[in-house]
Amino acid sequence: MHSRRYASLLVETSWRGNLWMIVALTMCAGNLAFILHLREVHYTPRTLVLPPRVEKPFWIGGRKLDAELLRQWGLYIGDLALNFSPSNAEKRRLRLLQHAAPEAHGTLARQFAEEAERIARSRVSSSFHPNKVLASPDTLQAAVFGSRTLFSGSKVTQAESIVFILDFVQGDSGEVYLVRSRLGDVHAGNPFAPARRAAE
Repeated sequence: MHSRRYASLLVETSWRGNLWMIVALTMCAGNLAFILHLREVHYTPRTLVLPPRVEKPFWIGGRKLDAELLRQWGLYIGDLALNFSPSNAEKRRLRLLQHAAPEAHGTLARQFAEEAERIARSRVSSSFHPNKVLASPDTLQAAVFGSRTLFSGSKVTQAESIVFILDFVQGDSGEVYLVRSRLGDVHAGNPFAPARRAAE
């Protein structure tokens, strides 16, 4: 009788030991699979540079920039570029240059210097009021629509509706840099479409 009881306890103990061994092996296999997965995942840290003033929330994920973040950058760059006076134009363009892409730095530096010189020479001031901002995450562009008023002293010399188009590039770590800025066709259906050549 004692031998049967001993044999039963031995079988039960062996079964429990095998069960725990299976559980332990399953957990080890799961951990090993997770470690191998982490080794295959390419992790790149991101440096997120934001405009000084962010008015609306946006999401961060993967390599694609959120449209709202591009809109906020469009508003900020548009304000720096289109609101100026002869006394602050050079300073504002130096701030713009801080956001220039490395590959476009030389070109933008010359452009901004010429603009600041022209503003100082003509003594013109500009006031810009945005009313709509479009963004294209696929092409990394923003289009800022609004009304611009030019002044000579206190006299209004020109008032018009404009669209200011900005081309950005994304750095390796997720930074957003300015590549080009220009005035577009305010009546165009798609402000990001390439400009058509005039018929010869």
